[in-house]
Amino acid sequence: MSRPWTPEEDEILKRYYHHGGRAAQKALNKYGSRNLGSIYSRAHRLGLQTLPEKHVPLSWIHQIGDRPRASRTAIRRAKRDGVLIARKHTRPKYMVPTWWADQYANEIAGRVDASMDGWWTRKELRERLGVSDVTIHRYTRTQGRTPLAKALYNLESRRGLVGNKLLYHPEQAQAIVTEFRGYT
Repeated sequence: MSRPWTPEEDEILKRYYHHGGRAAQKALNKYGSRNLGSIYSRAHRLGLQTLPEKHVPLSWIHQIGDRPRASRTAIRRAKRDGVLIARKHTRPKYMVPTWWADQYANEIAGRVDASMDGWWTRKELRERLGVSDVTIHRYTRTQGRTPLAKALYNLESRRGLVGNKLLYHPEQAQAIVTEFRGYT
């Protein structure tokens, strides 16, 4: 006969079971081992369900914060957590569940995002510059011939943590706005 479930174990099960039985099993390991059958049975009694698991490329995490070691660190961490899916002959090669990618991004957010306070989003740049979103997208991607296109092409940008959006260097963006406001 198995040992009874504690309230702490029930809370952990409620918190992690929507990611799947194995994720809950890993979280429950510090309270003693539980086999998957007992986890599924207890989850059914508590009325818990798993969410369909979706995966994202690991490269999504690589772009967080411009750190060259972030990719290797993320791969090692995903292997350690047992969520890394490595495929041999397809691209993207490494995939991780979306819940894990979000959890990892939130974990490193404090370390990376502190240096990006005040950086401008594309919306802020568009509103302050007075040009369309398409213009900013085009000029930051390809070098144009006009002075505005050249200035926007050389504007420093980084990937942000929220939605993996581009953020623009505040001093450089302010200089462009000052010089080219209302430019068409």
